[in-house]
Amino acid sequence: MSFLRDPKRLIATLIAGVAGLIVLIDFASAVPNLDQLAQVIVEWAALLAVMALLVGLLSVTAGHLMRVLRRQPDWGYSLLLLAAMLLVIVSGTIAGIWDQGGETKIVILPQSLVEQPIRDLFRAFDLDYPRPHRDDDFAAVAHRRYAAAWAAIAQRLEAAGDRDAARDAIEVARQLQPAQD
Repeated sequence: MSFLRDPKRLIATLIAGVAGLIVLIDFASAVPNLDQLAQVIVEWAALLAVMALLVGLLSVTAGHLMRVLRRQPDWGYSLLLLAAMLLVIVSGTIAGIWDQGGETKIVILPQSLVEQPIRDLFRAFDLDYPRPHRDDDFAAVAHRRYAAAWAAIAQRLEAAGDRDAARDAIEVARQLQPAQD
């Protein structure tokens, strides 16, 4: 089917393409006032992703729950899927098992649902490489933006009262700044 025959598909593709291009241009260069528009686009995309996730979760749950209640063929697999889905949701949001400093802890209703997995992920990366010089164009811009993101994280952590984590984030931001010499 051609895009020209289906105007809804054409309009949706154009909107997605222009939005993606704006975010890409904002990431790769410093165009005045584009950063605010790009931030709004990213926030809307995150909101739409969460809504799509919720709709999908409800749809899958309803479909498989009806299959179990009606005892349709292979209903056991649907029951297994529902049990696994519940286990993942509970272990990811209400209670989690995390390794903190060599000690395994069970955390009920953590302050941040994604904080520890993100920390574990970034610990796996080795950032011990030569920093770009401030005149290294794209590499320096990428490092400045990455450092700015860590500085923003530090501000939010400080506002939330987590001074130790804020201090760690500021240190990461400092390490990511391009070299001055």
